[in-house]
Amino acid sequence: MKKLIFRLIVLSCAIQLCAADFPLVQNRTPVSYISVSGNAAPPVKYAGEELAAFLGKISGGTQVGFAASEKLYPIFLGTVADQSLRNKCDPRNVAALKKDGFILKADKNGLVILGKDPRGTLYGAYEVLKRYGGIRWITPGEDGEYFTIKPTIAVPEGEILCNPSFFHRSIFNGGCNINSFLKDTWPWMVRNNLVVEHYCSTMPESTKAYLHKIGATPIYGGHVFSFLLSSPEVPLDVLHRKQPEIFPLINGRRTFLEGQKYNPCTSNPETLKIMAENLCRFVEKTMEPGDIFLIGNNDGTGWCQCEKCLALDPPAEKAANSVSTRYWLFVNALARAVWKMHPEVRFWGWAYQNFHRVPLGVTPDPKITVELTYNNFCYRHKFDDPKCPVNAHFLSYFKEWAKSGNPLTTWEQIDAGISHAYQPVEEIFIERLKTYHKLGVAGPRLISRPLDGQYGNRKQTPLQLHTAYGMGQTLYLASRFLWDIQRDYRAEYEEANRLYYGKAWDGGMKEFRALLTRAALETPGCYGWGSTASPIGRCLDKPGVQEKLVALLAQAEKAASGDPKARKHVSIDKMFFQDVWLAARKNYLEGYRELKAYRKTAPIVIDGKADDPDWKQAEVATHFKILGSEAAKPARQQTFVRVAYEPEFLYFLIEGFEPEPDKLKADADPKLPEQRCGVWNDNSFEIFIHHPDLDNKYYHFIFNHKGLLYDSFVIPPGRDGADRYQSHAELKTALLPDRWVAEIKIPTAGLGMKCFDGASWRINVGRTRALRDGTVEISSLANGNFHNAQNFLPLSFAGKRITSSTGAETVSAPWKNGTFDFVHKYGREKMQKWIIPDSVGPGSYNLNTNTGKLEMCLHPGSATDYYARLEDGIFYQLYYGVFDTLDYRIRMRLSGHGTLGLRLFRYDYTTGKHKFINSIELVREIKLDSDEWKSYTFTYRKQFKNEIFALAFRHVDGTVNIDDVFITPVQ
Repeated sequence: MKKLIFRLIVLSCAIQLCAADFPLVQNRTPVSYISVSGNAAPPVKYAGEELAAFLGKISGGTQVGFAASEKLYPIFLGTVADQSLRNKCDPRNVAALKKDGFILKADKNGLVILGKDPRGTLYGAYEVLKRYGGIRWITPGEDGEYFTIKPTIAVPEGEILCNPSFFHRSIFNGGCNINSFLKDTWPWMVRNNLVVEHYCSTMPESTKAYLHKIGATPIYGGHVFSFLLSSPEVPLDVLHRKQPEIFPLINGRRTFLEGQKYNPCTSNPETLKIMAENLCRFVEKTMEPGDIFLIGNNDGTGWCQCEKCLALDPPAEKAANSVSTRYWLFVNALARAVWKMHPEVRFWGWAYQNFHRVPLGVTPDPKITVELTYNNFCYRHKFDDPKCPVNAHFLSYFKEWAKSGNPLTTWEQIDAGISHAYQPVEEIFIERLKTYHKLGVAGPRLISRPLDGQYGNRKQTPLQLHTAYGMGQTLYLASRFLWDIQRDYRAEYEEANRLYYGKAWDGGMKEFRALLTRAALETPGCYGWGSTASPIGRCLDKPGVQEKLVALLAQAEKAASGDPKARKHVSIDKMFFQDVWLAARKNYLEGYRELKAYRKTAPIVIDGKADDPDWKQAEVATHFKILGSEAAKPARQQTFVRVAYEPEFLYFLIEGFEPEPDKLKADADPKLPEQRCGVWNDNSFEIFIHHPDLDNKYYHFIFNHKGLLYDSFVIPPGRDGADRYQSHAELKTALLPDRWVAEIKIPTAGLGMKCFDGASWRINVGRTRALRDGTVEISSLANGNFHNAQNFLPLSFAGKRITSSTGAETVSAPWKNGTFDFVHKYGREKMQKWIIPDSVGPGSYNLNTNTGKLEMCLHPGSATDYYARLEDGIFYQLYYGVFDTLDYRIRMRLSGHGTLGLRLFRYDYTTGKHKFINSIELVREIKLDSDEWKSYTFTYRKQFKNEIFALAFRHVDGTVNIDDVFITPVQ
């Protein structure tokens, strides 16, 4: 009996309330009721429904009712439009309320949830549940909902004012059908104070009603230039026949607006007239006051080349290949034309593609919101990190736009931008939000793929379908900080992950996420959409990291064994880690290469010869591998590729060495349509081109040694669109005694994107060596693979050539084989008394002393990724550099247990011959005592322009490992 009494005392203490607390539910029983006006807006009524349901759910009892009773504590829900509720709150707080904001006021007369607007009331109801009920919605759906049964839920006496830190807080749920009903994602968004935006005008009325009650905002438009130019009465093809002058002039002809490649002639008044009329009809038929229409160009960088359109571009923009003024002149004119009839329409515009910057020739109308759509953000570094060249570039644009006075939002391409949406960038992203807040940005749209979207015939991989999990931490924490930028990051991070992973958080996932984050963020280089210059496979370079991550996942799986939610979440992380990180690591080790193209500096004559200056300075890509061969065997007859570019054209020079040129097969019939000519069965080269806007699609070119060309646009898994693409490429081939050569100039207008300095595309080059005697060897640059854009190699548009980056095949580069991956046998005369295992040393380097000890070693798990191990002696390479540049930056990675010195041999090259000046110590001693690779950077200033120098690696003591040595002019 005494034990029973003791237990009752403990329980009564557990539910004891402070005098100033007002219970809503007590001992699982509702002691309150919800009061909502009968004429309240749908979001206010929905707020009451959600509050009633979740108070019952969290307490483990029944729902709170709506019937008034003097015995029950009232919960009043409404907006500032309700004077009786407004009068219950402090007038200073009411005056301070902002869009979506709310007040929570609790006293003996009841709890007031007062919103600035209906959506604010809905957010206020959820705040009561989160703050006093302890519920969290980490990810969409039941498995992302977390709370502990709380039999008594009470609110303290007092008044709280809550306003959002950002007015624009949304997620663009892409990839799925736009009329998808997102039964889990939409509730998750509003419960986390995000704004649901929808983009479909053809949804069922029931869906529209649901969206209305959760306070969704319709946003129409996007890539709409073609859409607004056409109508059911006059479709585009009819319009093109009747009025070709409103279509873009591309390469001398008025071009049909096929797909999204080109934009209409915006200088033609008739274009504006037609588009304004069509937009007004759309507004009248579809939109309601307060709805948004985004006036976006077609999704391509091809703009009209007529004289009037070109005259719109200020000289500075023309020099930068920008059409900012042209775009904003048209957007202003279109918006103002519509406002004459429909002044209530809210318009958005873009800073996008080749109109990133504030226009020089026009001021964007201040009523138009500008969405800064800079897809190429780096998400590895903080946005305001001055050492990140990508973000520093875009931050300068943000600062320009911040001065414009236009409301600003951003587009955050985190779904595909950071490796199949599995990068631990949540803290980096929150820091980005803090920078946005300082700049006055209204807020972002984060891009994701919803778990509950309908995808129809769009085949989705498990990785794509689980984006909301893969980037779950970033999405959830962003929602928290978009509402309150002052939150404690560490506390929020710990709470979210502890709930999401359960016992697995302390059982391995906490350490796993921390190590994964270090591996991702400490890897050199930038990473984001359209930038693969620093591949994910490189993130596991540090010894032991991969093994530790695998072990931690196994440990976490074991810890989660008794918790279905936690077990599911750990298994999703495991899937992402295996299918993204480990797969990328395997690909990186087996054949990853970074290709660079430099901007054209002189005319390139398409004549099948390699004698133009830019070909002499271009990097050479080779090491073709045989299709389908185990371990990707090298092709017996190698092929060499060079690439150059300017914004409007992409150039390739391809040389295929051939010992029997008189036997080459060329049976394709040029009289047949190219889709049936059969050139792919001939001796031929193939080029594959993919840029970030293409998703998994790409352009494909095949041509034989007689110059017969087949070009197509490939839409996997089939070849839809192949017969609709005409590249207008210029091609010339040449058959030489030891090789055949192809030179091709491809207009970028047809590719849908220009070649911009700093951008990164993906390419592949294939070769079918076919002889008339039946001999066939099929090989490619991408490790023996041909189709599938994921297999292509990154191609960086490096601007004006200022450095080189890879192996000895780049024979014309001023610095060769910086990666040490090109190795070859040294002759006895070169080696002298050096000890070099198997006589294999790094290509393009010289031995300076008679004796020494050098070994070429492979990084763990790789058959091609070498580094140099120096245990005695000096070796060096001559760097010719850029003669009009005095300052140079020297970078390298080092590890080991020893001491290295760096020496420079200086020469006078004024006469074109090397005249030795002296030898100087760049760095006398670099002390190394770790097996982990560390990056080092040094600088050197030449004394006169025609000075050249050699960089020498001088062994001092111990064992020193050297890799990735690059010399860059500082301009």
